[in-house]
Amino acid sequence: DRVRALLGQMASAPAAPGPAAPPRFARGIRVVRSDTAQAHLQIGFEPGCPLTSSRQRAALGFYSVVLGGSMSSRLFEELRERRGLCYSVESAAMVTAEAPCIQINAGLNNDHCIDAYKRMVETVNELATDKVPTREEVERARSYQLGGTVIACERTDAVASACVGQLFEYHEPPNPDTFLRALEDVSYEEVVAAARSVDPRPAVACVGNVSASDFEP
Repeated sequence: DRVRALLGQMASAPAAPGPAAPPRFARGIRVVRSDTAQAHLQIGFEPGCPLTSSRQRAALGFYSVVLGGSMSSRLFEELRERRGLCYSVESAAMVTAEAPCIQINAGLNNDHCIDAYKRMVETVNELATDKVPTREEVERARSYQLGGTVIACERTDAVASACVGQLFEYHEPPNPDTFLRALEDVSYEEVVAAARSVDPRPAVACVGNVSASDFEP
């Protein structure tokens, strides 16, 4: 009663504003000019596949590994090993509920920036059309994802982060075993469907001695 009486003396606060509208994927080109020898390039692509289940999210993760998520990926072998266009290149699947994205990051010489960028876009387009992931690539991605996830689950913070994502992003019961089962069970056809869903029109951000017009089609 004493607590109620004291709290009753406090002025009522205005109602909290409702949640902001979720961000949407926005294509565009943003360049920050920098007089340095190395450029930092980041490009994003919007996946069109649904991501409401762990299997769907796992399929998109496999696609990202095939694209540029490991040392046997297409971008790593093509841009770094074969052509020598990048110091580093990697991709990641950002599987947020509101604004999913396939993201490619690269560190490279300014002189190679545009050639590498064009080849990245071509590779995404190839994976969506006539050069879809092979079964061998998908199985390598499965081993890579399973191994990394099992090792990550040895850390309490990683397990907690995964559970929070399941609960708040997707309103699923928090259980990391669900995602591990999805990695084991997702089919080759599901990965190909995820690859075909990715729109090859990118959003571009770059810091380097290049111009925005260099990235225009």
